[in-house]
Amino acid sequence: FRTDDLPRGHPLHGLLAGLERNPSVHTVDLARLRPDDTAQIVDQLSPHLPPEAAADIVARSQGVPFFVEELVGLPDHRMPDTLRGVILARIDVLPTEARGVIGTLAVGGARVDHDILAEVTSADPAELTAALRSGVDLNVLVTDERGYAFRHALIQEAVHDDLLPGDRTELHRRYAMALQRRVDAGDEALAAETAEHWLGARDLPRAFDATLAAYRHARASLAVIGTIQHGERLLDLWPDVPDAPQRAGRGLADLACEVVTALNEVDDDADRARRYARAVFAQLGEHDPVGRGALHRLLAVVLSNGGRSVGGA
Repeated sequence: FRTDDLPRGHPLHGLLAGLERNPSVHTVDLARLRPDDTAQIVDQLSPHLPPEAAADIVARSQGVPFFVEELVGLPDHRMPDTLRGVILARIDVLPTEARGVIGTLAVGGARVDHDILAEVTSADPAELTAALRSGVDLNVLVTDERGYAFRHALIQEAVHDDLLPGDRTELHRRYAMALQRRVDAGDEALAAETAEHWLGARDLPRAFDATLAAYRHARASLAVIGTIQHGERLLDLWPDVPDAPQRAGRGLADLACEVVTALNEVDDDADRARRYARAVFAQLGEHDPVGRGALHRLLAVVLSNGGRSVGGA
């Protein structure tokens, strides 16, 4: 039997408890597959799948063989209707209030702190507690000392995608506002998550500001991967934010130089740094000859070093 499929109070729980006390009965718990084992199953089911698509299935299935088989062979990242139906059928048995809270939780991500959820949802404390208890009892949600998570990421994905677009946008806005207050109070570690919600709320200027805070936090923490990810997001948003230089306190070329330097340090790959710099040149155009010159100089150092770290160049 599947433990995830049995709600609290199901008669089978009593039978299993009795069997576990019987010394002649042996119980075998089948845990989720390890990533390497999941990848092996994906390869057996679809040996010609591109590596990126195979890695996506490994990540989304989280070691559940049924999910692996459902996701293999899809032409895109869309969840198959059969799998979505199986997941949503479990959610549909919940009371209306509980479904609303779980929908709100799904927009927050795979895991949400209780304080954040309580601030975002419109339910009163008693309704919120009852709704969350329903989700836990049905094995849709799990809890820890601070908040709630979906038992599986695909449950969160299915519930999120089942919401109306306008509802998703509004909930992203609520999450962004709740998180932004904490970032403004000094918790810069939440800036990246805040930026994601501002993007979901389609507020690009605020998404830019939050990404900038995440970028600065990553640089101050010497987190090179985070520096690159947030830097690339800033450069992607730059053309759509009219006052980006004023918000960033620097020009596009200066930011690009920082990102290329970080990219080269972590990848040790001159070709990738060169491709990245050329993409930035296209954004710069002919309006910033000084910036273009600085980026050309940095790229020359990268190439002359053969892809080795350029340090403070």
